[in-house]
Amino acid sequence: MSQVKKSKSFLLMIGGSLISLIIIYTLSYYLLATREILVSHSYKQFLLQHTQGQRLIIDSGSNSFFGIDSNLLEKELNILTINLADNAGYPLKNKLLRIEKYSHQGDIIMLPLEWQFYSYDKIPDVFLNNLLGNLNYYHQKSPLQDIKQVWSTPFSIFITDLNHYRKSIKNNSSNLNEYHIKFNNKERGDFIQENFVLEFEKASKVTPCDEYVLGNALKNNFTLSIIFKENIKLIQQLQKKGLHIFFTWPVVVGDNCYSDKRVAELKRFVNLIKKTMKDNGLIIVGDPYENKFSQKFMLNSYYHINAKARTIHTKKLIKHIKKSVIHSWFNQNESSSYLLNI
Repeated sequence: MSQVKKSKSFLLMIGGSLISLIIIYTLSYYLLATREILVSHSYKQFLLQHTQGQRLIIDSGSNSFFGIDSNLLEKELNILTINLADNAGYPLKNKLLRIEKYSHQGDIIMLPLEWQFYSYDKIPDVFLNNLLGNLNYYHQKSPLQDIKQVWSTPFSIFITDLNHYRKSIKNNSSNLNEYHIKFNNKERGDFIQENFVLEFEKASKVTPCDEYVLGNALKNNFTLSIIFKENIKLIQQLQKKGLHIFFTWPVVVGDNCYSDKRVAELKRFVNLIKKTMKDNGLIIVGDPYENKFSQKFMLNSYYHINAKARTIHTKKLIKHIKKSVIHSWFNQNESSSYLLNI
């Protein structure tokens, strides 16, 4: 009889320990994820979090990181410009919620979304597994989301993210000094050649341009995903809070981009996007076909243009903005007076 009691006690102890471990692990994840880092390891996040006054905020994938000259926009439109663009695989919803959290009333949000944003339906593991680490500024305070995320994150990733968090706190002072220098040098989050060593993307060597840039749209027969339709509702909510939001088209580069084989399907997709924008009171400026560059302007992929093309594209974009109704959103201040608000 005593042996049975010992077995039951042992099982209860194991069960209790397991439950305690689950609770402690979940709470540790949640408390770490919701603790804001004042001076982020990300310079882009620092700009978003700690600049004042009206800003022009750009967000999409790396297409805009390589394809937009923020200094040119800042100078011509007389507004502090921040380029948050990073990876087209990261969810638009998280991008928008991040902007909402750190935005000011009157901020102008430009979304030059890659084609996949309109049709993708899966969040990549590389995003989910880094929400406590390199991408902690994307994390949103949602207990249910946290619990689901905790148990889909490998423990090794959690430990790596803990170390990253510790280093981020430790390096606050050095980061701040570095950011002041960058800001005074007018770095606004764009690609700077000397800071990167780029290799040509293998996918762009073996994959035709249409399949590369239109991947999910091709896969889903050029329809808008449910996720994108839900994001439109979120954008409308942000507009009600005083944010000005508009879309523009992505840049592509390569001689075989938007081929004759896909021209009819792409035209139908473009018209669908335009109609959806109009029906929901949203604005999209520019011409998608005008944003196509030949092979000689390629940097290292079908979505990444070189510096010369970036200047050409940004100047065209400025013209479209100045001709659009959205130009009235920009404060007509004296030249560079926006710098006084930073």
